[in-house]
This record gives sequence, C-alpha cells and structure tokens, in this order.
Amino acid sequence: MSVSRVRRVGELMREEIAGLLEREVKDPRLGFATVTEVRVSKDLRHARVFVSVLGSEGERDATLCALRSASGFIRGELGRRIRMRVTPELTFVFDPSMEQGAHVARLLKEAMGSAGSPGSGGAEGDGSAEGDGSAEGDGSAEGDGSAEGDGSAEGDGMPGGDDETREG
Repeated sequence: MSVSRVRRVGELMREEIAGLLEREVKDPRLGFATVTEVRVSKDLRHARVFVSVLGSEGERDATLCALRSASGFIRGELGRRIRMRVTPELTFVFDPSMEQGAHVARLLKEAMGSAGSPGSGGAEGDGSAEGDGSAEGDGSAEGDGSAEGDGSAEGDGMPGGDDETREG
C-alpha cells in the first residue's frame, strides 16, 4: 500500500473519530479528549489512535477506559462512514503532547513574568550600570517579550501576504 494512501486514510479516520467523540459517544467518563493523530498499518488492518486528554491522571485513565469500551461502536461507525474493504482495529493510546505543550507555555509565561518585574535582575546585559545610573545600558528596550517593530509594518501580518500585488 502506498505511504500517501495510508496517511490519507489515517487523516480521514482522525477527522471522523474526532467528530464521533464530539457528537455520538455519550459516555460520561469521556473527558476533554482530542484526537491528535491516527497511525494506520500498511495493510490498513490496525490503527493506533493517539488521544490527548487535559485533566488529572484519573480523568485521563477514565477517558482512555471509555474510549476502549466504545472502540467497537467507533469502529462500526467508521465502517459505515469510510468505504473500506476492512475497517482497521482501533487501539487508543495516550498522547502527552498537549500536556507537554501546556507545561512549556506555563514555564515560558513564568520566565517572561519574572524577567520583566522590577528588581528581578532579568534585564539584558551584565547587570552593571555604567556611569551615573542613567537609562543607557539598562536593557529595558530589549528582552521585554514584545515583537520587533510597532506593528505598523506594511501588510496584514499574515504569512504569505503580498498586499502590493492585490492593489492592481
């Protein structure tokens, strides 16, 4: 089986499973779960469904248990919605990527918050002021977490935007 077909089937399955979890599966143990990826075997008979769950470890375990008990229903619905000779057997696996991303974001926020507070020593440079303690070299303009520029640059800020070509 071609690699591109296997990827397309996995992506289609991810979309369908996410829709099923949102609208069809009514298990109260199902927490805030996001289907992050579906990896399908080359023979299209097995699929590993990676699910990220926000919440405590107990909520994560309950959600995975609910998904495993609903796997027959989900597989049957997939078989009706996706026309395939054989509907893959589903295995649900916890994906910690969202938790890790939230943790990194929290650490960055803490680091940026402590760097900008007065007296924290988080300013750029070596911390020693030259001369009489004037504003030169205090690092207040650098490292404050703001983006370069004032936001008034040409274009709409979207990647790939070429406003000059749209005028004519």
